[in-house]
Amino acid sequence: AETAPAPKKAPSFAKIKPLPPSDAEAPGLVSLLDQPADAAPAPALLPTGKLREDAHYPLEMPATQAINPLRQLAALGQSVWYDNIQRSMLTSGELANLIADDDLRGITSNPAIFQKAFASDAYDAALRSWLDENPNGSARDAFYSLAIDDIRQACDLLLPVYEQTGGTDGMVSLEVSPDLAHDSGKTVAEALELYRRVGRENVMIKIPATLAGIKAIRELTVEGVNVNATLLFSPERYRQTLEAYIDGLKARVAAGQSIDLLRSVASFFVSRVDSKIDAQLTDEHAALRGRAAIANAQAAYSYYLERISHDDWADLAKKGAAVQRLLWASTGTKNPAYSDVRYVELLIGRDTVNTIPPTTYAAFKAHGRAEETLLRNIDQAPQLLQQITDAGIDWVQLFVELEAEGIAGFEQAFAELLATLTAKIKTLRQAADDAPQADAETVIQAEENAAEGEDAEAETAAEEAPADEGEGEQPAAVAETGAAPEYDQSEAAPQAETNAAGETTAMATAEEPAAEAENADASEAAESTAGADEHPADEPAAAPEHGDNADENSEDK
Repeated sequence: AETAPAPKKAPSFAKIKPLPPSDAEAPGLVSLLDQPADAAPAPALLPTGKLREDAHYPLEMPATQAINPLRQLAALGQSVWYDNIQRSMLTSGELANLIADDDLRGITSNPAIFQKAFASDAYDAALRSWLDENPNGSARDAFYSLAIDDIRQACDLLLPVYEQTGGTDGMVSLEVSPDLAHDSGKTVAEALELYRRVGRENVMIKIPATLAGIKAIRELTVEGVNVNATLLFSPERYRQTLEAYIDGLKARVAAGQSIDLLRSVASFFVSRVDSKIDAQLTDEHAALRGRAAIANAQAAYSYYLERISHDDWADLAKKGAAVQRLLWASTGTKNPAYSDVRYVELLIGRDTVNTIPPTTYAAFKAHGRAEETLLRNIDQAPQLLQQITDAGIDWVQLFVELEAEGIAGFEQAFAELLATLTAKIKTLRQAADDAPQADAETVIQAEENAAEGEDAEAETAAEEAPADEGEGEQPAAVAETGAAPEYDQSEAAPQAETNAAGETTAMATAEEPAAEAENADASEAAESTAGADEHPADEPAAAPEHGDNADENSEDK
């Protein structure tokens, strides 16, 4: 007979007491009748995430870690790129941390960003090394050489992102010289050269989307260059940019070339539109302030959604074509009356990128909300733009001015960057020219100092050296000066003779009175005179000792 299963034990939390009135509406909070008052509370959740059967009130729930809103954007179809680059963030580990912590997926740069970076001393050592190898190089050559080094390092750090996303992200952008913005031929030539020099598959070359730039974008797409079309302000210019990219892809297909690895973004500037329009709107239309930029961006996104539904794009997509994503640029808030994350929070949508400057990046990470917002009220954008037109805004003129101001701003930043490098190069070259003379002067000074040190040591040794036994006092000249004057060996003999003669004369003078006192006899006086002649001036007994000591002291010195 089958044995009946043992009845299950009722869970201990079956016996509960009512919650306090203030907590009566809190679900899941229970208290056990048999729970010791002094017992340490156990975690409410099991490792599997289920509620413990013996959980008691109040529940000891693990602290909930705040979710990084930057990391949430990828799930909403948007990639976060960083609108900044400088050598210190590459070498310090800052970029690596942003990639790991925030799911950062790309880097953009421009002349203004590099101008700020090169104004510091962060590149001085690298510039000095570059000049050693390129003594006649120009400031422009130096900039691109050092900037390319930065771009390569950033590309290498983002390469895993590039590989994990199938080439969609992990991109680093480098811009052509802004003074070429209206010359498509020179733009294409420099872009190809930069693309070749960087030598990384995840580099993008930024091209200002002027009318000349539109032509360059198509040609570079045909050449297989990843293009970041920049300085876009109007939906119409964005339309031209997207069509240039599509035409380039079609040309590659017609030539039998692959298109599956090509990537492109269109950098559509946002906050500058609000700044310019807000200043032109009268108080009568104050309600329209701060609304133009988002509606303008939505108009561009609407065209993107419509265009990728066409059959020709569907054919390209089957061959591996990737969409040209809209990249929201100029997303830092310039009006302090607006939210500091306004141009991030209101532009979250699929197939888009937001390149965020450092301050705004930190603000969104701290208190931003990640929600899909780009499609909200997108159908009302045309009406809002018309209201702004009715308020007296000339959109065509506005876009012309914004593009011109954008190019002029980058040209000025680039000119200042080159001026900064020119001044630094001049200083370094002058230092290099002065170095041989300075080295020679240093050597001479060192030799003089060494000679003076040797003289001082010799003088000290001469003063402290003990006299020989039986030696008399030094000559008066030596005693008065404290040291005998320098002279060579050939000068020793005359000096010795002089000393000997002096002593002989003194001896003769001392003996004459003694002889007179002992004997006044003339014959004895004559003998005394003869005795003096037996010691000629050049053979005194004591004089040679003084002469020898003088030579020894000279040699010591």
